[in-house]
Amino acid sequence: MEGDSVTLNSGLTAIQSDDVIEWRFNGNRIAKISSTESNEISVWISPDGAFLNSLHLNNQTGDLKITNIKTTNSGQYTLKIKSSNG
Repeated sequence: MEGDSVTLNSGLTAIQSDDVIEWRFNGNRIAKISSTESNEISVWISPDGAFLNSLHLNNQTGDLKITNIKTTNSGQYTLKIKSSNG
């Protein structure tokens, strides 16, 4: 429902020291955690302002919370986890 919040779970209980977590929306990167870069968290906002002030990435689990959902937030969300452990 519009205005609600949703959390997309990564399935991880803790990000490991060499993990890179990347969330995509309809093929476009929207959020990333790179623990190899001192737990740097990056969030991308498209030129049309989609997700402005509504993406919150958990730096311990990689879960992505989207607040104040709009109909334009409907689409395919994918998660990519890169780790040297496989």
